[in-house]
Amino acid sequence: MFRIGGQSMARLVSRSVRSSLRYYAKDVKFGADGRASMLYGVDTLADAVAVTMGPKGRNVVIEQSWGSPKITKDGVTVAKAIDFKDKYKNLGAKLVQDVANKTNEEAGDGTTCATVLARAIAKEGFENISKGANPVEVRRGVMNAVELLVAELKKMSKDVTTPEEIAQVATISANGDATVGKLISEAMKKVGNRGVITVKDGKTLHDELETIEGMKFDRGYISPYFINTTKGAKVEFEKCLLLFSEKKISQVQDIVPALELANKYRKPIVIIAEDVDGEALTTLVLNRLKVGLQVAAVKAPGFGDNRKNTLKDMAIATGGTVFGDDANLLKIEDVQISDLGEAEEILITKDDTLILRGKGKSEDVEKRIAMIEDELEQSTSEYEKEKLNERLAKLSKGVAVLKVGGASEVEVSEKKDRVTDALNATRAAVEEGIVPGGGVALLRALRAVENIKGENIDQDKGIRIVQKAVREPIMTIVRNAGVDPSSVVEKVLANSELAFGYDAMNDVFVDMFKAGIIDPTKVIRTALQDAAGVASLLATTECVVTEMPKEEPQMAAGMGGGMGGGMIPETYVIAAVVSVFLYLSFKILKCGSDTGNCFQKMICTGKPIDPPLSTEQIHKILRKRFNPTIVDEKWDVIVIGSGLSGLTVARVLAAAGRRVLVLEQHDRAGGLHYVQDMCSGRELYRICSAITDSQIQWQKMDEPFDTVIIGKRYYGRSAGDSMHFRDQLKLWFPQETDSIDDYFDFVSKCFNINFWWLIGVKSLPRFLVRLLSKFSIINFFTKLFQYCELNLLDVMKNYGLSDEVGAIISYYFVNYGIPPNRASFFQHHLFLMENGYYPIGGAPLFIANIIRSIEKFGGKVIVQADVEQILFDSGRVNGVKVKHGVCEYFIQTSLVVSTTPIIKTFNELIPQNVARNSVMLKMVNQLNSLDTTSFGGFQAYIGLSGTKNSLRLPSNNFFWYKNNNPYEFDHYLSLSSSEAVEYGCPPQIFICFPSAKDPTWDERNPGTSTCQLISLANPAWFKEFKDSSMKKSLKRLNRGGYTELKYLVGELIVSQFLTLFPNLKPHVAYADFSTPLTQQYYMQNAHGEYYSLTQQIDRFKLKFWSELRCKTDLPGLYLSGQDVLFCGIASVLHSALLTAGNILGRNLLQDLNEAYNKQTGCAANGSE
Repeated sequence: MFRIGGQSMARLVSRSVRSSLRYYAKDVKFGADGRASMLYGVDTLADAVAVTMGPKGRNVVIEQSWGSPKITKDGVTVAKAIDFKDKYKNLGAKLVQDVANKTNEEAGDGTTCATVLARAIAKEGFENISKGANPVEVRRGVMNAVELLVAELKKMSKDVTTPEEIAQVATISANGDATVGKLISEAMKKVGNRGVITVKDGKTLHDELETIEGMKFDRGYISPYFINTTKGAKVEFEKCLLLFSEKKISQVQDIVPALELANKYRKPIVIIAEDVDGEALTTLVLNRLKVGLQVAAVKAPGFGDNRKNTLKDMAIATGGTVFGDDANLLKIEDVQISDLGEAEEILITKDDTLILRGKGKSEDVEKRIAMIEDELEQSTSEYEKEKLNERLAKLSKGVAVLKVGGASEVEVSEKKDRVTDALNATRAAVEEGIVPGGGVALLRALRAVENIKGENIDQDKGIRIVQKAVREPIMTIVRNAGVDPSSVVEKVLANSELAFGYDAMNDVFVDMFKAGIIDPTKVIRTALQDAAGVASLLATTECVVTEMPKEEPQMAAGMGGGMGGGMIPETYVIAAVVSVFLYLSFKILKCGSDTGNCFQKMICTGKPIDPPLSTEQIHKILRKRFNPTIVDEKWDVIVIGSGLSGLTVARVLAAAGRRVLVLEQHDRAGGLHYVQDMCSGRELYRICSAITDSQIQWQKMDEPFDTVIIGKRYYGRSAGDSMHFRDQLKLWFPQETDSIDDYFDFVSKCFNINFWWLIGVKSLPRFLVRLLSKFSIINFFTKLFQYCELNLLDVMKNYGLSDEVGAIISYYFVNYGIPPNRASFFQHHLFLMENGYYPIGGAPLFIANIIRSIEKFGGKVIVQADVEQILFDSGRVNGVKVKHGVCEYFIQTSLVVSTTPIIKTFNELIPQNVARNSVMLKMVNQLNSLDTTSFGGFQAYIGLSGTKNSLRLPSNNFFWYKNNNPYEFDHYLSLSSSEAVEYGCPPQIFICFPSAKDPTWDERNPGTSTCQLISLANPAWFKEFKDSSMKKSLKRLNRGGYTELKYLVGELIVSQFLTLFPNLKPHVAYADFSTPLTQQYYMQNAHGEYYSLTQQIDRFKLKFWSELRCKTDLPGLYLSGQDVLFCGIASVLHSALLTAGNILGRNLLQDLNEAYNKQTGCAANGSE
C-alpha cells in the first residue's frame, strides 16, 4: 500500500551501516575522585529517605509528570523518585536505589532501614579505603560481621502466633496507625497466612475490610429460571454436587446420567461448562420449572488455558473430575458419583458464583497450590502472574480486600503506601518471626561481633564499619523525634534486657515487646544483608565510567531515533535492512498492473450513473433478513459485520470477482457519522466515490465547524490545518504565543516523518519485526513509535500550556473516547480534522448504495444472521456457523474477514483449540488486561418538533466542558452511581444536530429535527443490570432499576444541553438514552466503550501495534476495522483497503488513483 523507492532504500542501507560503526566517548574517574562523586549521590538520596524513618518521621512531597504531587513516607517510593543530572552522583544514588528495591522485593518493607545502613557502610568504607585500607579485605570483614549479626537476629527472633502480635507488627509498619494494624490482623485471621490480601482505593473516608471466602468467580447462572431464592434473585444450594465440562454441552444425553445420579442421592447439582445451550439447557429449565429439580448451569470463567486450569482447580477443590479434558478419556455420559464434585454450599447470582467448603482431599489441594506457586515463581509475564495469583487465592482460604479511605486522592495514595508496607511486613513477621523494633534488634545483635577479630587489620576495619553502621537506624529514628541520639543509644546498650528500648512516639524507655514496638526478623535481616552487599561493593570501587552526552546532527525526517539500548552489531543491521529491502521490493513488484485493477469496474469520478434509490428501496436493502433458502451453502468470502469497513472489503472483493456474503447480527446494516476531507479529488473522496459508485454527494458543515465551550466561554474553530488552528489559539491567548508556537513546532516535527512504518510493521514478516524490535533497529529508522507512546497531557504540560489552552487543543478526544491524561499524543493529532462533511441523504443512503454495488457483482448483505463460530478444518478456515432462532446453519467458505471486535473474534468466535495456536490470542488478551480504566459510552437521542430553519439549528459540532481540569473525567468516573447523579451533568458533552447537516432531511422528514448528545460513563454503574446469560431476548435484568438510573443520568445531560440551547426547550418531543450496556449489546465491546480495543497508549506500543494486522496467522482468517489501525471513518476505510489488498495481493490505493485518473482524464491533463 505504501512504496519506498530503490534509491531511497539504498541511501537508507548506506546510512544504517555508517551509523552502526559510530562509537561514543566515555568519561572516566579514578580513586577518591570517583568515589567522592558517587558518595554525594548516596548521601543526598539517603537524607531524603531517612527523614521518613520512625513514628515521628516526616513526609516527602514528590512532583509527578501527571496528576497531583505525591505525598509519601514510603522509603522505596522516595528513592525511586530521585534522579540526578550529574551522572557520577546518579550512579551512587542508583546503587542505593537498588538496595531499597531489592529489600522491598524480598521482604516488602525495611527499605528506609536498608538505605540508612547502606549509606553508613559506604561512607565509612570510602573513608577507610581512602586512608589506604585494602578494599577487598574490608569487604570480607563487612560480610563476616553481617553473617554473625544475621545469626544473632535469628536467635533473638520470636514467633508470631496471636492476632494481637500480628496487629502490633502491622501497626508499627503503618507508622503507628492502630486501625490499619487491626484490619490487617483481621484479614489474616480470616484468609490465613496463605490467603490473598489486596490493597485498593476505597470510596469512603474510612478504611474497610471486605473478605471473599471460598472459590468465587465472575460468572452467574445461564438462565434466570434457575433462581430458587427470590430475595436477591439468586440460586442457593446446600450439600451440592458439581459436574465440570471443558466442552460445550448441547445434547440431552450428555446430562441425563448426571441428573439421574443427583436424583438418586437426593442432592442438587450445578453444571459448570464452557456453555450449556440447545436441548440440554431446555431440558434443565423444564425440569427445574415442571418437576422442581434442584439444578443450575453456569458458564466456566475465563478463556482458553486459563479456563481449563480454573476448571481443574474447582474440580480438585470439590473432589470432582473435568470432562472433555484432553488428559481425561472419560465420556460425560459415563459419569459416576465419584466423578462429581461436592460442596457444602453454593451461591449463584446473575454475575457471580461462590463455592463454599468443597469436599476435595486436602492433600490434593495442597499439591495443586504448590504447583501453582512453582509456576508463579517461574513466570515472567505480569498477565500470567495475575491469573496465577487469582487461582491461588481461590484455592486457599479466600481473598481479603483492604479498602483504603481518605478525603482526597493524595491522602489515599499516601496511606495506601503505608498499608502495603504494613501488609508486607506482617507477612514477613509470620514467616520468620519478630525482634524488638525501633532499631533495638541491631544494637542487641552487636554482642555477636563485640570480641571477634578478622584475619588481618583491614578485615578488622570492615567489622568496625558494621559495628558503627548498625547504630544508624535507631539514631535516625531518635533524631527524627527531636532527641539527642547518642544518649539514647548509650542508655539502651547499658541495659542488658533484650527487649529494653526507646519508644520514640512517647519519648520513654519501655519493654519493646510489651509496648508492641516490633520488627519482622525477615525485614531487618534482608535490609542488613542487602545494604552490606551493595554498599561494600560500592566502597571497593576504584574506577567509574560514564557515557558522555551524545551530540548528534539532526536527522532527516523519518530516519530519527537513537539506538535504544547500546550498539547493534553491524551484521544485524545489514541483515535486517537487506531483508526489509528484498521483502519490500518483492511486494512492490506485485502491485500496479492494469489487468487486475478492480476499481476500473467501479465509478470513481463522483458523478453518478445509476438512478437514485427511493426510501422504500433503501429500507429493503438495509433489512434483508437471514433465511437459509436465500443464502447459498458455499461462498468465496464471508465478511462478519456490516460496518463501513466490512462493506468496503466486500465491495472491493466483489468487484475483483469474488462471491462475497456479508453477515450482520442486528436488524439493519451499516452506520456512519460525519467525515472530513471530502473535497473533490481527495483520497477519502475517491474511496467513498468508488465504493458507492459515485451515488453520494457531500454537504460541507457550517463555520465554525467545531465550537468548544468551557463553562460559559466559547471558542469557535474554523476549517483549516493544524497551523491554522495554532494561529486561532494565539489570537485567543496572546499571552501564551511562545508556548503555543513551541508546541505546534513539535507537532510539525513529529509529523514530518515517513509514515510507511505505521503500516510497514504490520506487513513485514513477524520474525523480521521482532528482530528489528529486539535490537531497536526500528527506532534507528524512525521516531514514530516513540511519538505514539507520548502522553498527550504530558506533552502539553511540558510546553507550559495552560489548562484552558490544553482543553481546547484536546477538545475532540470524544472522537476516540479517551481523556487527554490517558491519550496518545500522536493519535490525537492524527485525528485533527481540517473540515467536516456529511453525506447528503444521510447514513442509510450511503450504506444502501454500497450494498447495491456489492449486489451488482453477485454478493449479498444479510441481517439477523448471528455468527456463533468460525469453523476450521485441519487448522484452516472452513466456514461459519450461523444461529437463526433455535437452529444453526453451516455456511462453507475458505476465507473469512472478521470486523467484529478482535477480543470477541479470538475469545468467542474461534474455537479455543485453534485460537491458542495464534500469537494474536495472547497478545489481544494481554493488551485488553492493560486497559485498567473503562470508559463506557452514554448517549442521548432527542427528537425536536420543528425544522432546521424554524429552530435555527446549526450544522456544526459543539464540545461542552464543565471546566478545564484535565483530570475531571477521572474524578467523575471514580464516583459511585449515586454519587455521579449527585455530581450532576458529566464533565463533557459532544453535541450535534444530524438533521441540520443533511439538506434533504426536511423533504424526507417534514416538521421534525434530531439532536445527538455523546458523553462517557463508568460501565460499573450499570453492571448489576447486565444479563449474563447472553440470550438475545434478555437484554437487561431489573429493568425498572436500570431505566431509572439511565434516565437520571440522561436527564442531567439533556438539562445541560437545554441550558446551552434554551430556545429548544419547548420543542423537545422525544428523548431516549443509551448506556454502556447498550454499547455492549449492539457493538459487542468489552466494557461498553465506543471502540472495542483500548485506545490508550499501550495499544500503540510496537510489540502490540505490529501484531494488530489484517492477515492473521490462522490460514484463511483476516481482520478489518478499527482494531487493525485506528478508530474513525478514515481509518476503517484504509483498513478495509489494507485487508482487501492483502487478500488480492495488490496495492489498492495505487489501483484507485490509476482508475480515478483514467476515468476523469486527470493524468492526461497533468493534474490530479
